[in-house]
Amino acid sequence: MNWLQVIGWFFVIVPVIGLLGFSVWMIISVMNDDDGIKAFVIILVAAWFVGLAILLLTYFTNFMALAGLI
Repeated sequence: MNWLQVIGWFFVIVPVIGLLGFSVWMIISVMNDDDGIKAFVIILVAAWFVGLAILLLTYFTNFMALAGLI
């Protein structure tokens, strides 16, 4: 890989990681103060895990064919 591409990828990835890290830090600090936001975030995380499980089930198994859907 060219050194210029490495620098370019660095400048693309590092700000995104920094923004996500700062967002998670802010959400965690607000969750400690407000129970409503804490419940909302827990519901969203649970929904994300359910969606992840559905995607893993459909991508890595032959689930739809076994259920007769295709």
